[in-house]
Amino acid sequence: MEPYRVFISSIMNRATEDLLAEREAARSAVDHFGPITTPWAFEAEPASPKPLLDFYINGVKSSDLFVLLIGTRLTPPVKAEFDTACDHGKPMLVFAKVVTSREPEADQLLHSANVKYDTFVNAAELREKLQRSLGVHLLTLIRGDGDRSAGPGERAAQIRGYARSYTPVRILPMIPECPYNSFHVRSVESGVVTLEKDSNQQTLTVPAQRVEDVLAGGSEETPMLLLNGRLQWITVPGIWRFFPEKPLPGDAARLGFAKERARNDPGVPPQIAARCGWSLPVHVHSHLAEGRAVFYDEDGNYITSAGQILLVRLDT
Repeated sequence: MEPYRVFISSIMNRATEDLLAEREAARSAVDHFGPITTPWAFEAEPASPKPLLDFYINGVKSSDLFVLLIGTRLTPPVKAEFDTACDHGKPMLVFAKVVTSREPEADQLLHSANVKYDTFVNAAELREKLQRSLGVHLLTLIRGDGDRSAGPGERAAQIRGYARSYTPVRILPMIPECPYNSFHVRSVESGVVTLEKDSNQQTLTVPAQRVEDVLAGGSEETPMLLLNGRLQWITVPGIWRFFPEKPLPGDAARLGFAKERARNDPGVPPQIAARCGWSLPVHVHSHLAEGRAVFYDEDGNYITSAGQILLVRLDT
């Protein structure tokens, strides 16, 4: 049986921040439970022909637990290791050194881990606290009550890859259907996917856990992100916004969600009231072809009254 691998992540360059004594203390704490556990620490690994970043990242992917040691600063390798651990749903133990000040990037990463972290003053205290925390974690695994679900890790990793390679993606579902369905992923941070729509450069966000599936497609196909929810057009102020409700299976017209309003007072903004009018559902698609659109309110619903649907004439 393979030992339980514990990845130790921290700054390693003494010129940036000296945490080498703390790293050694962390390795010692993990070794305390050997041969059940084994530490993965860069300085203890054999030589490899892999590029350095790939070497770090593969170490995170192949480990069972991610231990993060944060001091004053943050470096790109530590950020990449942390992102990979989040993407792949690795359980985390996080320890923050007591310092006089912490750089904003390091502080932000510390709080984005979304776990209860502990503090330490020196290497000796870190060893004691990590040993105790690791022992508790192993006990939960033995009892079978540990949370080791992978979560949306692989999907998040794929989406983050699209951001790095600047690969366009499609989003489904969108209400109403949009002929300009092309987005770029700007970032995947703290459980939020930030997208930019290519046709108008609008930036919008989607909770990462709401990405239900990622369809990579073939070499000539655009990847597709399937949402547990929808991107919804809002007529005023003319933006797309994420809503958690998925389109209803019986919505053959693909118009989305409706709400009833008084015919003489539909509640539309005054600046577009003169361009609004009513249509029977059977005539909606012909009106859309003539340059009208369904009006969607701030709550993402279109407006009905006595069986008719409110449309708005598009500016030309």
